[in-house]
Amino acid sequence: MNVSIEWIEEESAYTVRQNGEFIGDYENLQPAAEFALAVAANAGVDVVLISVNQNA
Repeated sequence: MNVSIEWIEEESAYTVRQNGEFIGDYENLQPAAEFALAVAANAGVDVVLISVNQNA
């Protein structure tokens, strides 16, 4: 499983994706990361790689 968080300047939001598919938008990084971890935990994954791209 791959959970990624990317800052989208045009939307002023962090976009959360699971295996490349959109699963949510958040204005702040902390709730986006908490959601990404919850998604992984819900899937029963033991090891999670979360990447954050904040390039503008």
